Amino acid sequence: MAVKDNGLNHSKLWKKGGFRLPKFDREKMISATRKNPVWIHFGLKNRHSIFPAILMQRILDNKQAEQGLYVCEAPDAGIADSSHIPYDDVSLLITPDSNGKFIKTVIASVAGCYRCCQTDTADWNELKNIFCRKSLQIASFTIDKEKYEMKDSSGNYKPEYLPDFEAGPSGAELFISRLCALLYERYLYGEQRPIALVSLDDCAQNGINLHSEEKLQQAVYSIVSEWVKRELVEDGFWIYVISPNFVSYPWSITDTLLLSDQNIPEQFSKGSLNHEDGAVTEETYYLVIEDTFPNGRPPLEKAGVCFTDRETVSKVERMEKCMCLVPLYGALAVFGCLLGYENMADEMNDRLLNALVHRLAYEEELPVTVNPEIIDPKRYVKEVLDIRLPNKLVSNTPQQFLADMSQHMSTYFGESIKVYHKERNIQELKYIPLVLAVWCRCLMGLDDDGVPFDINVFPVPEKARTLTAVQLCSHNAGEMTEEYLSPLLADVSVFGIDLYACGLARRVVQYFNECISGTGAVRAVLQKYLQ
Repeated sequence: MAVKDNGLNHSKLWKKGGFRLPKFDREKMISATRKNPVWIHFGLKNRHSIFPAILMQRILDNKQAEQGLYVCEAPDAGIADSSHIPYDDVSLLITPDSNGKFIKTVIASVAGCYRCCQTDTADWNELKNIFCRKSLQIASFTIDKEKYEMKDSSGNYKPEYLPDFEAGPSGAELFISRLCALLYERYLYGEQRPIALVSLDDCAQNGINLHSEEKLQQAVYSIVSEWVKRELVEDGFWIYVISPNFVSYPWSITDTLLLSDQNIPEQFSKGSLNHEDGAVTEETYYLVIEDTFPNGRPPLEKAGVCFTDRETVSKVERMEKCMCLVPLYGALAVFGCLLGYENMADEMNDRLLNALVHRLAYEEELPVTVNPEIIDPKRYVKEVLDIRLPNKLVSNTPQQFLADMSQHMSTYFGESIKVYHKERNIQELKYIPLVLAVWCRCLMGLDDDGVPFDINVFPVPEKARTLTAVQLCSHNAGEMTEEYLSPLLADVSVFGIDLYACGLARRVVQYFNECISGTGAVRAVLQKYLQ
């Protein structure tokens, strides 16, 4: 029972094992894709890389499409060699449901896998052929976010890109350069055939400020403009890549959390089933995409994709990152680090922490959440609280989440604070300032029992590192403690707003002082404000 084409012939064995098999003729799908490819996806190792294949499988199963998709490893060929090619591009999807059962699906919608490397002549020529086909509608990406970054912090091009500027399309070495070379082949083939470039990555450096789609677009513009300057490509190629009627860069928001396979039954991860060639996903998953596809697109709405305008994509992202999902994980992360939890799902079994995230969600976040209409915020929050937070397979530990949260406080909590400051009464807030205070308490580097832990593993603001000087049961409370806190709480770059100017800092300081009154004080404060 191997994850290969010939293994799929043993349908009775697969079904006996509880696996869902594809309902379409795989040979016909491969033939149709070769004749008229519609979608190629770059990137095989990131958590979202399997979703294009899942979406295509759904519409193939429902007879709403004939073609599958091609996949391509962008940065290197090793993953394609080890994961896809030996297994005929067939993979497994394991989805734990809310009842603790495992939904097991064989994904067979990939028609072929290629290496995006000019030194591999056969694969490169086939990629050029695919990009020249009039039928191609989408090139999508789940690649390392560093691949989008062409400039350093000073705004200068990174040295590794300079040789590609000089070499032009025929000598492109880095991924974005190779992508531009493939686009140039499509441009030269004639008719200026349109295509949509869809990033499914989350590349924002500070929450929602810059989308991966914008970074992809900027990177393509940079490469092409440098080639045009050096007269290595036709001038018309520049017009081609900047014209939305020819090349579009739809915005998207992919909402799912990475799951750990540590608790997946052994039979899924070892032996002939080759679990490494698949993915473990949440039961809950959203993909929202701006509907700008100049060459058309498959009917992915039939597979659950929400197509909308750019403004609505932004509203969904704001709902997820700023209000209804990430702040709740953030609250569990800060308390989990101090109260000895290693899995945030276990925190949902803690009566007080469970009550905290429910009150934070329903009493403070939902009232200021803008409804994107295509997803109901109340239903979304209920899924988060009832299905996603209790999922023990979500791999982010409190410590891991705290590391990310410490870089994005302005997104996780700052956006809600701004709304309360401008449109409501900031003094209504009780649980957001409590979470902020406990975050500051984490930065002391002592858990609730007074046991030290290393805060250097967290990329916290430099102003916050002075909090290690504060001691439990110390006499630093009051004005002296505020000396340590005030530079941090007033820093707009940390919270997106000056907490003193908006009137919230005093409450954060009050909660913080209560949390340092001695060992066990954090749980005591939690008990006090949740009674």
